[in-house]
Amino acid sequence: MIDRRDNFMLVTGARESLTKKNQGLVLRDSSHLMTIQDRTTPAAGIVEVVSVWDNFAVIRVIIGKSSLAKSGNPAGLKIAFPRKTKNNPE
Repeated sequence: MIDRRDNFMLVTGARESLTKKNQGLVLRDSSHLMTIQDRTTPAAGIVEVVSVWDNFAVIRVIIGKSSLAKSGNPAGLKIAFPRKTKNNPE
């Protein structure tokens, strides 16, 4: 995550993950992580992609607004989006 204002966040990431209406989990205490290896990291909230351009997106917090507000500086928080698979193309 790059920045946050109210219930919206500016993020950057892989283009295939940043598709409109895609939902993801904001991972608690993840700003120090370089990569996400362990999928057991607790979630701080659920977000949905609102708009996309290149490899940037604006996402809206759906669940966990108060938890994210307590997280302080949002820079570097990781958001896990579902991976596209052969059985789940969307």
